[in-house]
Amino acid sequence: MLRIDLSNSVVFSMIFSVLLAGCAQPYGDNELHLQERYESEIELSEGEELRAITLTLEPGAIKRFRIKADQFVANLTQTASTQAKLSVKYYDLEFESQDEIDPTVYALASDEAMRNWTLRVHNEGTELLDARISVRALVRGTEEVQEPQLESLRDYAVELEPGQSLRRRVRSPNLVAVFTNDSENTRAHLRLKNYELEYEVEALSPVVETASTLEADRNWTVVLTNVSETQLQGDLAIYDRDTYRDFHEANRIPAVGASVLFSPDYYQDSHLPRIVTALDEAQETIDVAMYSMSDASTRRALGDAVARGVRVRVLFEGANADRRQSEGTRSHDLESMNVDVRYVNKILHHKYALIDGVESSLDIGSGLLISGSGNWSYGAAAIYDENTLFIRGDRHLLQTYQREFNLLWRYSRDFEGGAEGISIDSEEISVEPSQHESESVFTSDNFSVYNSSRYGWTFRSETGRNRVSNRLIDLIMNAEESISIASGHLRSHSITQALIAKAQTHPDIRIRVLLDGQEYVSESFNNTQRSRQASCLEEAGTSDSRRQKCYDVGYLYSYELFDAGLDVRFKYYAFRWDYSYAKQMHHKYLIIDDSIVATGSYNLSDNAEHNTFENVTILRGATYEAVVDAYVNNFDQLWHRGTSRFNTMIDELPTLDVIPLVFESMALSQPQIAQLKRLIADLCPDVWSDAFRSEPAAHQSCDVLSR
Repeated sequence: MLRIDLSNSVVFSMIFSVLLAGCAQPYGDNELHLQERYESEIELSEGEELRAITLTLEPGAIKRFRIKADQFVANLTQTASTQAKLSVKYYDLEFESQDEIDPTVYALASDEAMRNWTLRVHNEGTELLDARISVRALVRGTEEVQEPQLESLRDYAVELEPGQSLRRRVRSPNLVAVFTNDSENTRAHLRLKNYELEYEVEALSPVVETASTLEADRNWTVVLTNVSETQLQGDLAIYDRDTYRDFHEANRIPAVGASVLFSPDYYQDSHLPRIVTALDEAQETIDVAMYSMSDASTRRALGDAVARGVRVRVLFEGANADRRQSEGTRSHDLESMNVDVRYVNKILHHKYALIDGVESSLDIGSGLLISGSGNWSYGAAAIYDENTLFIRGDRHLLQTYQREFNLLWRYSRDFEGGAEGISIDSEEISVEPSQHESESVFTSDNFSVYNSSRYGWTFRSETGRNRVSNRLIDLIMNAEESISIASGHLRSHSITQALIAKAQTHPDIRIRVLLDGQEYVSESFNNTQRSRQASCLEEAGTSDSRRQKCYDVGYLYSYELFDAGLDVRFKYYAFRWDYSYAKQMHHKYLIIDDSIVATGSYNLSDNAEHNTFENVTILRGATYEAVVDAYVNNFDQLWHRGTSRFNTMIDELPTLDVIPLVFESMALSQPQIAQLKRLIADLCPDVWSDAFRSEPAAHQSCDVLSR
């Protein structure tokens, strides 16, 4: 029996700190209202073997494995005497063994929720490591957890030659017969018969259910026939139909409906009309946390929902500025329709809504989460590159997003526009483990709350907390085949360093980073910002808070990636970036191994981590396979967008009388943009004039003949 005090076992650290010592700070414990430390003491004993791993590792090499369990112990054994280390990680839970011949590591947690742990094996020696790793479950107390069992009426071991049949009689009002086939490519015919009632299926593993309308017992004849040319082996189980249905209803994983819409598109085909439809169908509750709501149709739909009795709460970033005006703002528009609007003292960059979620009386299976990168605006629908998720029935996501909304609502400030106020008090939301391999992370974990004597409850960023970037770095460092990033910004020091470290230590992994054109910087500008950052860090000294501010100022890291040899492209559409005409790459998503997507409102920046409220949803597994594939296809389209036009444009520009300074989007590399900018500047030196610099919207082309 092993007795573990979890309060002393949790190690918080960024996953790549061993690769780049000093480039990131440890992740600290969250405090008020956000995350509690583990303080329980538990007794554990070893259970069944979950996995046996044999491996051969070169000196210094690391191998990673995924272990799905609540907790486990892993032990390495070898016949030689090579020094090795084992470590395990899940989010902020991290444990490692000593560096020894036969190391052992425990993966420990404070609850019994299933987790996807990462088990790492490191050959610390100078010789080849040939080893076996035994991964065994850790069971709380002395009793192993028993999975629910369905009791059958009959159970038959089957071994049939081609053409042979097994025939049995079973008495019950209705039956379900299930054949589990242990033979490869051998088909079976299963038939259930009682006089005029007959049901049959031919398949590799047929399942047949009867449908008698009488409640009295019947003598059913069950016949299983091998209809292939090879031997049939397996198990035939017969169940009472009502017992079978009740068991599967009680233990079923609720179905989830998930889809994603990508922008730009025609307005009528975009995410906005679909959002309006969802709002119009709301029955009891709507909670919205939104950065921008310039689209009038969504605001009207919220007002219509209030009019028919739906509880509507809106956290709106714009309300912070709108409160300084007496009328005419979007917040006033919402409040005039009796929509309760509130705001927080930090920037609220969320773009999500919860409809008939966990706080309604409806089945949670009908609850809808709408989230992604897109604001509720025309630009997000028809101009920018965006993604918007619609996920119905995922209990874990509905609960985590509701908990986030309630936290912000509880400590928000009222927009005084005349709407009837809704209480800021709310019950604590309990979060169940995900049944669909979905998860979410929020930058609110980086904040504490205090009661200001002047303003009331106020959010305050806590130095050293990096909840979202740590999780994304974890995904990056555990990638095995590919990393694809589509993001409007890359201004995160730690994520940049993780990408560079991954590329240097795993050169076989394909890493592609696609950014908006505004992220392009020249070598000279990069040298300038690098010098400024170095000076800032030198002045900050050992002060963690001052050093954090040096990283939060908006350093553009694209050149750092390019300089390190990574494949970086930009959505490039203008000689000089300006918001007035920018067709922005506004995505904020990562794809890992073409099988995991992390997407949300979170820009890849230190400012987003520490000064704004953001979210990231992480999807994987069978439930979200089609959605992940859609992101993979979207990225491939964006990565190759307009690339063939570059050479054509280079050839045609010298022949034109009017040089376009705003043009159709292309996915271009750092050297291609540098070449294009030099050519345009040679043809039109006026681009460096004060007029062109100060008023780019008024100078979207250059008339060469007028010079």
